Amino acid sequence: MQTAPKKKASFIRSLTRNFLFLGQHRSPGIETDIISEEIDRNSITTGKRNYQRSARSVARLKTKRNASVVLACWTVSPFRWQKNRFKCAYCEEQFTECSTLREHVSMCSKNHSLDDIYSKFKEMSLINVDLTDATCRVCTVPLVSIDAMRAHVAQHGYRLDPQHPDGVIPFHLDNSCWKCVVCNEEFNNFLKLYEHMNVHYQHYICDICGKGYMTAQRLRKHSEAHAIGPFPCNDCDKIFNTRASRESHRATRHIKEPKYQCPKCEMRFDGYYDRMNHLNETHREREVVYNCPHCELKFKTSGKRSAHVRSIHFPPLRTHGCSYCDWNFKTAYELKRHIVKHTGERNYHCTMCDKSYPRNKTLKEHMRIHDHNGVFNCKWCSCEYKQKTKLLRHVRTNHSLAHSNDGKLMKPNAT
Repeated sequence: MQTAPKKKASFIRSLTRNFLFLGQHRSPGIETDIISEEIDRNSITTGKRNYQRSARSVARLKTKRNASVVLACWTVSPFRWQKNRFKCAYCEEQFTECSTLREHVSMCSKNHSLDDIYSKFKEMSLINVDLTDATCRVCTVPLVSIDAMRAHVAQHGYRLDPQHPDGVIPFHLDNSCWKCVVCNEEFNNFLKLYEHMNVHYQHYICDICGKGYMTAQRLRKHSEAHAIGPFPCNDCDKIFNTRASRESHRATRHIKEPKYQCPKCEMRFDGYYDRMNHLNETHREREVVYNCPHCELKFKTSGKRSAHVRSIHFPPLRTHGCSYCDWNFKTAYELKRHIVKHTGERNYHCTMCDKSYPRNKTLKEHMRIHDHNGVFNCKWCSCEYKQKTKLLRHVRTNHSLAHSNDGKLMKPNAT
């Protein structure tokens, strides 16, 4: 029977197999202490010349070392999340059930190393780990918290660098309850929980708006929202000022398939709530309710709750004043929309006729006159209109009672 020190050394050798750093040659007996020394050197000596590691390179290697320490000490299950599926971080086999994923990863980890995980990344990234039922590999004490995960490793001679990220993002994977391990907030699905972890692990900060993200890839994706066009649509000749507006156009005008896929089966749905209803009715997934911490209201999504809290409980101050009148606005965008009333600017021009409009939204409404692909149908009679404003006028005039009871208008139909 192996003693604890021998057991630890044996696991370290298997974990770090094929785990090579720049300028390091393969060695069958590599240990974490050797890895630590190699990482901690700011300069590397090669056969040709000496050169200095960049601060970014040193940070990456120290983060990677921290991840290796966590995986060496604890029986956590590393995984990836792509296209509504869990993947084994070692071999990328896909799973939908969390318990099956854990069983597979436990067996797969015996034949793979940490290097096999990082080889799947196009760039340095943090490793998702499931903490469920994790124990110490040396003394078998159970893992009870994130703080305990960090503190316990020192008892067995491991070293975590507190100046750098742990190298892992912790989760408790449970198909019946998606709960954050840091703040215990619950979510409807894993995707919402995954996005929420940006709140706790803000390693990459947007220098424009100050939002924080777990990984550089997520920050780059966010930064696209700040990019200024032109962004042409590949399916038609329209051009947009922002990437977000182009993607919104594609999602509504060039739909190839329903957007929301069920993580449990192959069905897809046009709406988020349609998918949630399917999960509740077909797969018996529990629907999570998001309570407002400041009042008794409840919401179906965390986004709607956040919007409610911002607008009702912590409304922004009206600090943007109009230079032409006494009106004040909460945002620069609202002020810009208002000022055109004073300036008379009409910067949005129709490409089909000579009409111009002060706002892009008004131009879009106008363009329906030239668009033969869609109309707004009245749900109470056979009338149809090219513009939503005309449909609204028709409903208020002819179906005011029915509209007050229903409150919904018919969406535009493609013909």
